Amino acid sequence: MYSPIKKRNPGRGGLLRMVIFIIVILLILSYFGLNIRAIVNSPAGQENFSYVQEIMINVWNNYLKKPVMYLWKDIFLDLIWNPAINNLTKIRDGEPDSLRSSAPTIPNPQPIPN
Repeated sequence: MYSPIKKRNPGRGGLLRMVIFIIVILLILSYFGLNIRAIVNSPAGQENFSYVQEIMINVWNNYLKKPVMYLWKDIFLDLIWNPAINNLTKIRDGEPDSLRSSAPTIPNPQPIPN
């Protein structure tokens, strides 16, 4: 059955929802008397942040860097970005772009004699 009323997508409105969520969390922490600045600047907080930083650097260097750089250099730059820039430069200069210069030409049809 078709309903003209659009159902709300639960994935939408993320930024406003996140801001409201952060404000509520800050109010709850304030209610319980927790000082975020003191927690972050404490030696334990600094050690936790440096530990998380080391883990993130390790994950980047050992697992993510190689595939991300392959996608960036060999796929995006070589197959998408550079050809697009070259074609736009050719279009700007009035030259035929690579699609038109590599397309096959169709010969003019010859009239069929009777």
